[in-house]
Amino acid sequence: MGASYKNLAVAYAVVSDFKEALSLCLKALQISEICYGLDSVEVARDRQLLSVIYARLDENDKALERNELARGTLRSLDLETKLLELEIETTNIRISMGSDGEAIEILKIVIQRVEKESEMRAFVFVSMAKALCCQEKFGQAKRCLEIACGVLDKKDSVSSSKVYETYAEISMIHEMMNEFETALSLMKRTLTIVGRLPSSSTCRGASRQGWGGCFS
Repeated sequence: MGASYKNLAVAYAVVSDFKEALSLCLKALQISEICYGLDSVEVARDRQLLSVIYARLDENDKALERNELARGTLRSLDLETKLLELEIETTNIRISMGSDGEAIEILKIVIQRVEKESEMRAFVFVSMAKALCCQEKFGQAKRCLEIACGVLDKKDSVSSSKVYETYAEISMIHEMMNEFETALSLMKRTLTIVGRLPSSSTCRGASRQGWGGCFS
């Protein structure tokens, strides 16, 4: 029942009905707490999804609170990859709150903990570029995007949903910097990758938009 509530919450999140998603995710969390315990991976994932939904509802304080609870659980369970994903999501929330400098400092620490050629490294640099763009440090932002693309270019053949979502985000940041030709080129690349993905992968691939990684 808890898994069904969570899947429905994700489905509503995908179509941007975040109020309904919030109600369903709270029910899923309640069931997970009873079935698995407060310090379980399942509860941490529910809390992470909740943090994303709260962020989409502009309730950033609640989003950070849920993120912090999830972080504590993942750290105690020594789940480094999941913890790093959560750290990146936390910085994205902080950027949306206008705490660009704080987000950058967190990302500087996170980048030291990720593998050099991993997709995670690209995700960190995209978040860094977003924060720098908000500070109008466009030269530094573009350099971060170049590094991210350098990593993702090697992952392109995998046709990962996370790869296409990240390309789409990079395209959006270039558009924010009035780099329209580059933005269009990256969006075309995104569509090419999407065309190679199974439809089920495309539906699941909402992680870089904010919710997918929370239930994988």
